[in-house]
Amino acid sequence: PWAGLPFLVHSATDAGLPGRVLDHPVLSERGVRWAVHHAARDLVPAAADDPALLALSGLDRDRGGALLREPPPDRAERAALLRLALAWRRRTAARLRDAAGARDARGPGGDRQLLLGLVTRPGRVQAAPGWIVVLLPAESVDVAVRRAGLDLDLGWVPWLGTVVEFRYE
Repeated sequence: PWAGLPFLVHSATDAGLPGRVLDHPVLSERGVRWAVHHAARDLVPAAADDPALLALSGLDRDRGGALLREPPPDRAERAALLRLALAWRRRTAARLRDAAGARDARGPGGDRQLLLGLVTRPGRVQAAPGWIVVLLPAESVDVAVRRAGLDLDLGWVPWLGTVVEFRYE
């Protein structure tokens, strides 16, 4: 149900990832994948082991086990992750609004609802070390997502250590 989560890799760079994590005195200790995983969980109520959430973090189920066994964020990490998630949500929503030509328009629920509408979609994630393919049904093609460029293949994403592709079938 969260197959749209990997779209957020595009807006992550808009929100300053990975630099905000690597430069942060608290988050840098845990690393980019850990921070992406936890910040994304502040954006959506996906299970920690959801394949799309792990893909967003650059991991498949096998390699995601180590991340899932990490201790939970402490108070300082939690505060930093919430700020990161908020910036990420704002940048994602702004990108969608800009693509729709509605820069100042905010519908019911605002940025949160816009983000949930983006990432809540059926699909499958095929993941292997260094390669993630998100398979989405052809009927789920969304003009706003296309205009925003959120479903463009990313190719190699160095800060995630993986290739990310989107396919409609």
